[in-house]
Amino acid sequence: MKVGYIIVLGLMLMLSPMVSAQKSEQPILSNFDLMLEKANRYRGHKVVPIEALDDFRATTQKALVIKDNSSMADARQIDSLILANNNLTQKMDQQQTELSLVQQRENHIRFMFWHMTKTQYNVISWSLILGLMSFLLGSVWRQRSRARKTKDTAEKLKEVTLEFEQHRQRVLEREQVLRRKLQDEINKQKTS
Repeated sequence: MKVGYIIVLGLMLMLSPMVSAQKSEQPILSNFDLMLEKANRYRGHKVVPIEALDDFRATTQKALVIKDNSSMADARQIDSLILANNNLTQKMDQQQTELSLVQQRENHIRFMFWHMTKTQYNVISWSLILGLMSFLLGSVWRQRSRARKTKDTAEKLKEVTLEFEQHRQRVLEREQVLRRKLQDEINKQKTS
């Protein structure tokens, strides 16, 4: 931005004297040429009337006054442009500092009474999320393994209970057979 202002200012400085110089030099040259045309020759010299010299002097003086006025106007314009440039530079610097402060505020977060950057906040947040996810996955895995063990144990208990019932039935049947045999023996001995 500064470079653009400096270039524009430089071009204005270079072009404004050229324009005013061209305007003021043309009447002076035309008056001088006119004065030479009207001059008489005397022994190889040109004799210029005093009125023509006075006119030339007045024209030159007017041209110089115009040039002075235009150079003063140019100087005022340059001063106003420099002032505007300085004001714009100050405003730009102020906006840059405000922008950096806003970016700094935007980049910081207050989380649980701690001031931290967004990067730190993201690292902490994702660490907590990953930690909780791993805890949840570990809990689910332990619960499934416990459920599997409980199911296996329940199936084994059913098998053992079934085997026990079958064994008890066999033992009861044997016991009944033995009682009958014993009763038959007792009955045989009584009858005999």
